[in-house]
Amino acid sequence: MGRKRMSLLEDSSNARWGKKPKGNNKQALAEIGQGHLIALWESLFGRPNQPIAQILLTRGDLADVSY
Repeated sequence: MGRKRMSLLEDSSNARWGKKPKGNNKQALAEIGQGHLIALWESLFGRPNQPIAQILLTRGDLADVSY
């Protein structure tokens, strides 16, 4: 939602960087709008005494089945 509004979509030909973001730029883009996303979830799913949470996982987290 936020990336589209800021014209920073990876497949957008008019993206600010002109190419796919890599490394830290990609991580920074992923962080854009996290506060808004949590607020949206809270407004949609939040009830009195009904906390919400967000769990951030990486491919490595999902690949490691040792725990």
